[in-house]
Amino acid sequence: MSRIRPSSVLALAVAVAGWVAAPLLAAPGRLSPERLSWREISFQGSKFGISLRADLKLEPISAAGVEQELLPSRRGAGIAPAEAGALALALGSEVLDRRSDIRLLVDPDSGAALQRVQTDSGRKRRIKSLRYGELGISTVRTRPAAGEVDLPSERWTDVREGGDDYPPLPEGGLRVSDPTALFYVVAASDVARPGDSVGVPIFSDDRLLLVEAKVLELRRVEVDYELGDGTAWRRVRGPTTALRLSLEAHVVGGDGDGGTGDASFELAGLRGDVEMLLDPVSRIPLELSGRVPYAGRVAIRLGRAVERSEPAAANAAQRPAARSETSRR
Repeated sequence: MSRIRPSSVLALAVAVAGWVAAPLLAAPGRLSPERLSWREISFQGSKFGISLRADLKLEPISAAGVEQELLPSRRGAGIAPAEAGALALALGSEVLDRRSDIRLLVDPDSGAALQRVQTDSGRKRRIKSLRYGELGISTVRTRPAAGEVDLPSERWTDVREGGDDYPPLPEGGLRVSDPTALFYVVAASDVARPGDSVGVPIFSDDRLLLVEAKVLELRRVEVDYELGDGTAWRRVRGPTTALRLSLEAHVVGGDGDGGTGDASFELAGLRGDVEMLLDPVSRIPLELSGRVPYAGRVAIRLGRAVERSEPAAANAAQRPAARSETSRR
């Protein structure tokens, strides 16, 4: 059994209540899926001949459907879905010679992660499943054993179970989320103006982190993407105003000195100094930037967005400020 090396409960309390000045996701009303006008988004970018691509799809799932997917938890009771079910986030990303497909189940009202299954292909082939529990994370890692590289993953025999316990948590605990959930959490949160922020506890690379998603400024940007329902499309291009957010992380109990150390995490193939541009009206992420090996800082920009079948009430009367052109494909 592995354990995230704990610092003191006091250090954690300072990190939770002090380092992240914003209220945590546990605060009622911080998240609302009704703020979102979209259900699918696609990004792409390149630098120095290195191409990046990321596609994200949101799909609500019933509680019964979620229960069929959930793995057992070996770190206390597994985080259970609400009566209304859960939200599935399917994120596919490509960078260098690696393809990663993630299926994440989250509580749409709290942002808490229930389960993550990541399938990596290309140079590094593996399946890593994480089941979120009250006391920590249960993991199952599956890889091809010798002679199994060309076999389908269902026939791989190198299966290893493990997990990590959370460090001591404040009374009442934390609702721990996942890096992939940041797409949803930021868009569904109530951040709307410079200085607004929300604290997101996430588990990444065997560490518990606190991510502060903070609005740094309103920025005038140029956009060029397709927006539609999957059949009819209109091109949205021109200047618009976006919220520029930093996603700054801090290790909780990582090395015994109050939480300092490497706090980088990966989101859609980007790692380190991650920032997001968000449309404040539609809540569509317009751009994600961060660091990539051999290329340095790279930005991936929105190329296409699929609208929800029933647009969010708050956004129904408002449209992107950029110019749009209708087409059908």
